[in-house]
Amino acid sequence: MASSSDVATKNDVANNDDLKKRETYKGTDESVLALCRILNQYLMSNGRSSQFKWNEHQSELEKVTKTKVYNFRVLKNKFNEMRKDYSLWKSLKNGETSLGWDASKGKLNCSDQWWDKKIKVIMFHPTISFFS
Repeated sequence: MASSSDVATKNDVANNDDLKKRETYKGTDESVLALCRILNQYLMSNGRSSQFKWNEHQSELEKVTKTKVYNFRVLKNKFNEMRKDYSLWKSLKNGETSLGWDASKGKLNCSDQWWDKKIKVIMFHPTISFFS
């Protein structure tokens, strides 16, 4: 007979499902680039209006990177995370000229005054989550 500590409750299952939904792909830079290539290839052949087939992309990424992906949701979460980062990137660069780029660090090379101005704008912007 199973003890009460051995039996999973509805809360345990719900909490586990919540963790799966929020977990993101923690691959190497090369595997994230491979995911981007797979998704870009899919968009180029099927158009932007078609939805991603995450199960297929998961198996394709596993073949390319030779690693096991826990669940297709982690790929979807990674994609959503990258999309938010890209939106933030676009909002930072929008309308700006003569911004520097530090290729060795992979970051913008801007003055402290520019960063202070951008942080104030983004912190009070209703649609941009700066600290997520």
